[in-house]
Amino acid sequence: MKKLNLSEYVLRKIVLTTQKICITLLSFYLKQIDIDNDEKRFFRSALLKDWSTQLSQIVDLLNYRQRIVVDSTSISVNLDGVNLEVSGTGRYFKIPGTAKNANEGKAFYEFFNETCSPIDSVIDVGANVGEISLYFSKICPRARILAIEGSSENYAILKRNANNQQFPIDNLELIHRIITDHDGETEISKGRGSENSIIGEVIGSSRTETVKASTLSSVINEFNLDNSRITFIKIDIEGAGPLLATDLIRIKPKFIFFEFGFVSFELYTEVLHFFREFYTPYKVDFFRAEFELIDHDKLKLDVQPSFGNRLGELSEAMFVRHT
Repeated sequence: MKKLNLSEYVLRKIVLTTQKICITLLSFYLKQIDIDNDEKRFFRSALLKDWSTQLSQIVDLLNYRQRIVVDSTSISVNLDGVNLEVSGTGRYFKIPGTAKNANEGKAFYEFFNETCSPIDSVIDVGANVGEISLYFSKICPRARILAIEGSSENYAILKRNANNQQFPIDNLELIHRIITDHDGETEISKGRGSENSIIGEVIGSSRTETVKASTLSSVINEFNLDNSRITFIKIDIEGAGPLLATDLIRIKPKFIFFEFGFVSFELYTEVLHFFREFYTPYKVDFFRAEFELIDHDKLKLDVQPSFGNRLGELSEAMFVRHT
């Protein structure tokens, strides 16, 4: 496993092996009896209580402060009021106990509040499994929220998550679509979780699927959004963000969160010139809920060799339109 030292790896193996032995022994025993028999209710109750208590102790020892929900078919965590499946990802278990916010959407929302910006509509391009879209749906019930995800695998989890909330989601539109620079269809990789992408080098080394594609403008028109009332566009599509430059230039939302990926220098020219002219950039620390002003020089394109280094530092950023 990545980033485990030898002692951590050995300890994890011991814990997993012990658990496997316990489950194997229990499974063998249960095959010999009828666990639903009334006489076995005390045994079942004792085991469930013991294992639940041990799980709670482990969570406390690891200083994990999010609520975990376990049933016979799935495991989910509750991040600032939003239930999210953990199938296919360990990211939500990486949240430190010291985190001010667990849900990235909460960090965005608090930042908008600090700027006294009312939220009319949010477009989440690359919604993945819905962490941010669902948070805004919950906290801004009068806003319109579009959650757009291209990967069929991620979209299936997004739908399950949407149906597993304890709040109404009438203001949320779930859209299975790739957002790019044309309407039609586009290939996207499969089996890479949150890193599924339409970028050539990823497509070339992955299984793929063909999904309906649209420009951002087409989706805005389809769902009857008013450009002047689009408060926030989040773009996290694994390096394909520059393909949306033309639409971003036309819409100019007040806030743009933009993920930078590994694509050609030329692709970024238009979008970075746009950001330099109209926006102030901020580096985001989600867990601390901190937004740090970025030097505009990091967005310059005058010296190509240094662009890669600045891009690495900028891997993602919030852009606030000049008033």
